[in-house]
Amino acid sequence: NRVCLRDLHAEQDLNVGLHHEPVKSVAVLRNDLILSGSWDKTLRLWKSNQQTAVQTIHLPERVYAMDVKENRVVVATAGQRILAFNVDAMQHSPAPFWQGESRLKMQTKCISWFPDCT
Repeated sequence: NRVCLRDLHAEQDLNVGLHHEPVKSVAVLRNDLILSGSWDKTLRLWKSNQQTAVQTIHLPERVYAMDVKENRVVVATAGQRILAFNVDAMQHSPAPFWQGESRLKMQTKCISWFPDCT
């Protein structure tokens, strides 16, 4: 349930924050931000120097996969839902700019943006 960073020089873990359920995906963003997705049905945006989430985004289901390219985040959740967010707008407008359902029969457990963010 912990989100932590590993300081390779000091060989220590730095606790960033907590989720209520297991953490499934973590991404380091620019501007010293960290994004984590959890089975507690939330995405949380953290600053590495504070242990309180800057933003908590409630999702319709548990996070199974996540990818970040440039300023975009794509999240695959249980129930075959896929949501896309703009990182720059996340702190002010936590709504996804696109959402839909996967056409695959099975649950999406891995997801990735193409290099051109499509």
